[in-house]
Amino acid sequence: MFTDFGFKNVEAAVKNGLVQDVFKSVASNYDRMNDIMSGGLHRYWKRYFIARLPVRQACKILDLAGGTGDIAFGILDKFNHLEPNITLCDLTYDMIAVGKDRAINKGLLHNLNWTVGNAEST
Repeated sequence: MFTDFGFKNVEAAVKNGLVQDVFKSVASNYDRMNDIMSGGLHRYWKRYFIARLPVRQACKILDLAGGTGDIAFGILDKFNHLEPNITLCDLTYDMIAVGKDRAINKGLLHNLNWTVGNAEST
């Protein structure tokens, strides 16, 4: 079986590895790339999304494709008084590693859990 990957058709069995390779190669520049590609608009989208979340006291949040942690950090910034427990899941360890470093730099050491996984797997 074949599936789309960019402008190519690839075997479905190899697509996951190709996607991982892309994100491994851009992890250290991912946030800057988002700013450039969206003209900074992705920051507005994330704030809009976070502002509408129904966060409750000590709730558990799963951030799939959590990448470098932007959404999780935004949730903690806005709702830290409610002590949400956030698990970030991303396809590559490289993205998670960048996110962990960012969390340390922001002093966000509690209520964050990190895991590598494929949100599309069944």
